[in-house]
This record gives sequence, C-alpha cells and structure tokens, in this order.
Amino acid sequence: MFHVIRSDEPPAILSRLTDFLRLPPTIQEILGAMPSEGSSSLLAVANVDRISGSIPEPALAPILAAFEWLRCSLFVGFVGARAPATGQFDRVIRIDGTSPERWEDARVRFERGETYGVSQPADGVSPAELPFLDRAFRRAVA
Repeated sequence: MFHVIRSDEPPAILSRLTDFLRLPPTIQEILGAMPSEGSSSLLAVANVDRISGSIPEPALAPILAAFEWLRCSLFVGFVGARAPATGQFDRVIRIDGTSPERWEDARVRFERGETYGVSQPADGVSPAELPFLDRAFRRAVA
C-alpha cells in the first residue's frame, strides 16, 4: 500500500482507494480489468438471483459507486418472481417472458428511469420495438 499511495494524495482519491479495498475480491478483479480512460464500458451479469444473497445490502452502494466512477454501466438479469433489491439502480426494466427462444412474445416494462422514447401501454411493449433489446435478443438466440 505504501508504494501505491503517495503521502500527498488528495482526500477524494484516498477515499476512493479505501472504498475500493473494502469491496469483495471478485468485484475488485472485475473493476481492475476495466479501462480507466477512454470510452465507457458495459458489464452484463446474468442470473444475479443466484448470487444476490451473497452480497449484503450495505455493500451494494459502494459497488455501484465504483462502477459509476469507472464509467461502466452495470446490467443485471434475474429469473423469478422476486427481484433482487433494485432501489439503488437508476433504471429498472422488467422483461416478462417464457423463454429466450420466445423473446418476441415477451413484454417489457420500464419500472424506473428512461423509457427510450417509447410510450408504455399497460401491458408493456415488445422487445422488438426497442432496437437495443432487439439486437441483444437476436444475437443471444442466433
């Protein structure tokens, strides 16, 4: 540590480094692999329902802050009726469907955040109506 941190380091940098060192080791590795300069990044994590119980609620805010600091958008997916805690996410999009193969029959609802210019009927919209989801699902089932 004494070789990494300078004695005249600004308090804001010291705070970020301290927060980083408190993160779970796996998250530190993921963040360490992200580019620190240049364009923004995206990390998609599928089946977060399998690991959400292993991340305590108080640990979520520093994890999300670290991703934001590195300009990395974090997309998480889950399966099941009970969603993991979403209160600290800026955007929440719910996709209800029966299987990835029948993705065009699914319904998308914007629960929080931007609606990407789509007016949302009560029953939601098809993923095919949203270019970013249309591309993602077409690639996923190809």
